[in-house]
Amino acid sequence: MLAHIMTDIGCQNMEKSEIEQLLKNEIRVINHYSDSVEIAGEVKLKDLLDSVDILQFIYKINTEYELSFGNNIGDDQHLETLDKVVAWVHSAIREKADHDDK
Repeated sequence: MLAHIMTDIGCQNMEKSEIEQLLKNEIRVINHYSDSVEIAGEVKLKDLLDSVDILQFIYKINTEYELSFGNNIGDDQHLETLDKVVAWVHSAIREKADHDDK
């Protein structure tokens, strides 16, 4: 699902709000929530997802965005809230795009 959307709009051009919406949708899919369920950015991921679901969420981020979340010491600090995950993904996408342009 994410891959098609990202290809259409260009991953490196994604705004934080677009990333946030896509990740919220992934949480809804993982938890079988309806589209009407609101997910706040400041909510702790541990309150939304259990350990296995968090691993699934990270795997999805890594494969869909072609990133390597979790490969660096300290990456787990970005898993505290959805806002922190969104900020990390947005930053990593920009860094990857800058690196690919060189």
